[in-house]
Amino acid sequence: MCGIAGVLRAEGRAADPTVLVAMRRALDHRGPDQAGALVDGPLAMAAARLSLVDLTDAGAQPFADDDAALTFNGEIYNHRSLAAALAAEGVAFRGHSDTEVLFHALGRWGVEATLPRLRGMFAFAYADRRHGTVWLVRDRLGIKPLVWTEHGGDIAWASEAKALAPVRALAVDPVQAVFAVTGRIERSAHLSAFTDVRRLPAGHLAKLQPGHPVTPRPWWRLVDDVDEDAHRGLGALGPEAQADRLLTLLDEATAATSSGDADLATFVSGGVDSALLAALAPERSQALYNADVGGDRSERTAAEEVAAHLGRPLAVAPFPSGALLDDWALATWHAEAPVVTHVNALPFRRLAATARADGVKAALTGEGADELFYGYGQAAAGGLARVATAPVDAVRRAVTRLPGPLGAALARRTTSQADFLVDLAGGFASRHLADEAAEAFSFLPPSEARRHGEVLVWLGDHLPTLLHRNDAMGMAAGLEARFPYLDEDVVAFGINLPVQAKVAVGRRLGDRRHPFLVDKAVVRAAAGRCLPPTIARREKLGFPVHGHDRIRTTRAFWAEGYVVDLLGLPTSAVDHLVEGADPYLAAKLASVEVFGRLFAHGDDVDTVTAHVRSAARCTDQ
Repeated sequence: MCGIAGVLRAEGRAADPTVLVAMRRALDHRGPDQAGALVDGPLAMAAARLSLVDLTDAGAQPFADDDAALTFNGEIYNHRSLAAALAAEGVAFRGHSDTEVLFHALGRWGVEATLPRLRGMFAFAYADRRHGTVWLVRDRLGIKPLVWTEHGGDIAWASEAKALAPVRALAVDPVQAVFAVTGRIERSAHLSAFTDVRRLPAGHLAKLQPGHPVTPRPWWRLVDDVDEDAHRGLGALGPEAQADRLLTLLDEATAATSSGDADLATFVSGGVDSALLAALAPERSQALYNADVGGDRSERTAAEEVAAHLGRPLAVAPFPSGALLDDWALATWHAEAPVVTHVNALPFRRLAATARADGVKAALTGEGADELFYGYGQAAAGGLARVATAPVDAVRRAVTRLPGPLGAALARRTTSQADFLVDLAGGFASRHLADEAAEAFSFLPPSEARRHGEVLVWLGDHLPTLLHRNDAMGMAAGLEARFPYLDEDVVAFGINLPVQAKVAVGRRLGDRRHPFLVDKAVVRAAAGRCLPPTIARREKLGFPVHGHDRIRTTRAFWAEGYVVDLLGLPTSAVDHLVEGADPYLAAKLASVEVFGRLFAHGDDVDTVTAHVRSAARCTDQ
């Protein structure tokens, strides 16, 4: 709901108010309703507020008294119950914002004791003004962003990297720029696309002290939700009871995430995840919006079916074919990374802008359902793939047990050199998470432990790309995305629910990617309680958009550009990019070029957009 920024200077040096104002202005798109700043010796904190709970000045930020100060981005959905607990301890409130509740909770209970009590999404900076320290904290799943940097002994933080530029010039990290074509930087928990700018990982906190290095540490981990008793208890329930449990949890989560004092909506694709949320949405968030990408990838008809069933009007945000080139630079500017993994970020930004123009400040979305309940084709079909490859895997395991160099020579490498380098650039994060997840489910047989642990990998390694897309593109328009499927109880339910409840055997052909298997079975069963079968059973499309597959570049696109300079490409290499390389991969590299022109060359969005329009085109097929 906001953009936050701040600086803690070393050696007692006074913070510069003009630098702080420049940092905040870089975030004004995130919080158009109120701007505030606090400078206290070496400490400086600023916020640009998007007001959703308590629209009065009582919720203005920074929220401060003589002892402490808070800047906060997000929503604490259980702030009313926390306020009641604080009031019982004698705390008096001047308003009803969740910011004020969080401020008093941190002051009264302490940072580390407060965090487990919070339900919601948040990134905040809490300053102890008496001792000159600052806590940086990020929510469990990393829904809200927070980056930081150290420079000349000073520590600076912000919701977006561009807000750190007044403190230190942003320098593109060349390694991450190259590997961005794989989407690695979009998935990274701690790296940004800029040298010496770090993300505070999800579920982490850091205590900042002048003259001390920043050492983030976890206050919550995904594996903390793995519970053997909960797993066995959910497994003992029948499919109907499991669906009932999920429906109850989602109903409560949808009500919680629809709380606030500003207008809300629900973004619907026509798929089962968002349709179920729309069906459960309370009165104040029943406005429906859909992004129409046109052509054979449009989901507008499916969204219209949802709206018709629910008896609600549907507002549509068109995304015509030429919009890809029009919006490429602007979306990259807000993403602060090459747009590679999710080109649908571009229509998402237009969708958010359309809703914001109608006065909507927040929208429910279906993010998280696929990760929790096996909604991705390759994940749902994983069991079949294991059966098909079992004989080969058995031979491979036997071969590797042969003595001496013979076994090593005959064993096939399971990781290519390219995959190894991508993993290396990401610090082997996904592999470490997979091992950690399997260990957490070690009460199951090894093959089952790996299968159940895949959910944690999807949550930790893929979900962040979607959360970043929704936050960056939504806040570009001053709109906040909310995620009922990522409610704490829904996440714990999804992590511990047996795979057999998520991927069921069906009697119909169903999804061609995994015939006779029903992905997200428990979600579809829950949706069947309130939606017709055509919606509850609809095949996942995943917000398809004509993107990199349609882009073609010319030699002029690369001339005197970032990629040519970074890689030292000769003319023959540029010729190959234009005429010989796989167009889809070349277009991914073109996303790096757009990013480099903006953040390395310093061209503005309009200049890069004009360059893209003149030197690239979208094909019809």
